[in-house]
Amino acid sequence: ARVITEASHPFRIVHVNPSWMSLCGFTEEEAVGKTLSIIQGPATDFDAIQELEKNVNSCRYAATILLNYKKGGEPFVNFLQTIPLVNEDGAITHFLGILEDL
Repeated sequence: ARVITEASHPFRIVHVNPSWMSLCGFTEEEAVGKTLSIIQGPATDFDAIQELEKNVNSCRYAATILLNYKKGGEPFVNFLQTIPLVNEDGAITHFLGILEDL
């Protein structure tokens, strides 16, 4: 499942693919413009998210296992990788998030 976010905080969603929509339960219209907080909940490890953000802010690849939540509130565990996307000048324009349902 793939999600693309803006390159700076709060990392608003700009695109989701059909696999992400199926996994998370949100349509593209519901997700675009929102932050990834729409799939976070009470048992999401926010320390892990802060560590991811530190790596992202340093323009580095990052990965972790997270408990997130589908639109209906059902929890799911996923392996999340974040990859900076750069333009031809090497400037980061977006981040690609790859979620693998575990």
